[in-house]
Amino acid sequence: MRKNGVNRTFEPVAEGEICVDGFVPCSNFFQGASRSGNAFSAAERREEAALSLLGLSDVLFCRSPAAAAFITGGNAFFPCLHEASKTAALKDRAKAAIFFDGRESPFSSREKAACEKLLKDIFFSLRIGRNEIISFTCDGAASQKVARSYTFRIGDYSCRLCCVMRCAAKEGSAVKYRQFLLLTDAKISAPMLQRMLKSLSSDPLHFADETAGGRAFDAAAFLSSARAENYLISAPDGEYAKTMRLIRSIFYDFLLYAAKQTGERLVKIRVSGAKSAQEASGVALAFVRRRAVYEEIKKRRLSPLFVLECVGAAGERNRAGVTAELSSSAGKVCLVFEGTLLSPPEETTEAILSADDAELSVELLSGNYSYSACMYVPCESAEEDGAKLRRGDIAREECEAVSREKEKTPDNAGTTITQKQT
Repeated sequence: MRKNGVNRTFEPVAEGEICVDGFVPCSNFFQGASRSGNAFSAAERREEAALSLLGLSDVLFCRSPAAAAFITGGNAFFPCLHEASKTAALKDRAKAAIFFDGRESPFSSREKAACEKLLKDIFFSLRIGRNEIISFTCDGAASQKVARSYTFRIGDYSCRLCCVMRCAAKEGSAVKYRQFLLLTDAKISAPMLQRMLKSLSSDPLHFADETAGGRAFDAAAFLSSARAENYLISAPDGEYAKTMRLIRSIFYDFLLYAAKQTGERLVKIRVSGAKSAQEASGVALAFVRRRAVYEEIKKRRLSPLFVLECVGAAGERNRAGVTAELSSSAGKVCLVFEGTLLSPPEETTEAILSADDAELSVELLSGNYSYSACMYVPCESAEEDGAKLRRGDIAREECEAVSREKEKTPDNAGTTITQKQT
């Protein structure tokens, strides 16, 4: 029997519910969703009743203390993990994940006092210690919750991974915040969970940075119930690397799925052939941070000139070897070939960027380093785009009409008006 040879395939098994052994969501976590067929014990029913009295609906129980890791988006003025989570992470164990919603300001003294009082009630009611809770906090309730569970294999052992995203957004506006919760039954130690979470935060979501279209991340936690039978992954060796690659692929598949559910498109920027890791990340982030690129992709187009501009902005001087391609399930088109700007058909570019799996690949031909980043773009229908274009045409015609009227106005009338204004 193999120790931990990781298969490269995975398969979605459930949507809108948590299907990982060892984790039980509170009944209101997903309205109308089942709880993976797991019946609550008497103690868990008492816990749920206590939490309902405390006014908390989004709570996840860990049937046994789970290995835990967390990371934040690095912005102290936006939703983050609660201060109590730092203690839980130091202990590497958690018995529950709790979301505090509806707070005025996550880091105000008033909010801190309210959370501390609520935490004391939780500790007393649930018999859960301060160092056994992973707790999220934000300044408003989540408008959407998306979950998808996957099955994969480590060696000859079947494992599961569930990805949960909670986000808030007003209708017609960008997403205000995103919180991620990753759950697995694979045996992975807490330090390796933290290492994996940090790796995911760098590639593909660059969590610590903001994109031109808004923040991609605010906080995330990764919990393992260790219920699977695989050999424990406790060191950054070859088995860890294989598992990490598969988890990254699963997570990216979830991001594509979540983007569809939230009415967005996820465009992946993949840079390869860089001479250093810093150069690879610099080029990828130059695309996602540039407002002009965001607006171009939002309109389902991308000028080849922006590719060379972003590469140059990241400090890459040798543009002769730069090749850039746009691809998706709708097809593929080359924007830049070995430093030469091309003019692909606009219809082809629009079709590619309209797909849900659009990807911009940039090859630098300078080394062996690579990096990926993602950009969230609002998904607007062709009818909405047409309406915006029509509104723009009408506004343009009105401006032209005003200009023609001014041209017909006599010079002395214009002089008189100017004198009155003076």
